[in-house]
Amino acid sequence: MTNSLSEGGASAIPIECDVTIKDQVASMISGMVAHFGRIDLVGYCASVIAAKKVADLTEEDGDSIMTTNAKGTFLFERTRQISKCQLLHQP
Repeated sequence: MTNSLSEGGASAIPIECDVTIKDQVASMISGMVAHFGRIDLVGYCASVIAAKKVADLTEEDGDSIMTTNAKGTFLFERTRQISKCQLLHQP
């Protein structure tokens, strides 16, 4: 994905983190801001799917899916918004 964006004239860097861990998400956002100065657009590509029928899913499967897909998205967006506000209020 980063190669395609770069070929189109955009700047992009791949960053790997566990989106279910708040500190890793904060570190990722900090790394993006340190590299680019601000965040204009993010391709958030973290998700979990289960190749099973819903009736065959365990509670642990459901927890994994919801933690990555819902909590991960929440942590990312919350941290991004906090970072954006901090950047706007820098002297």
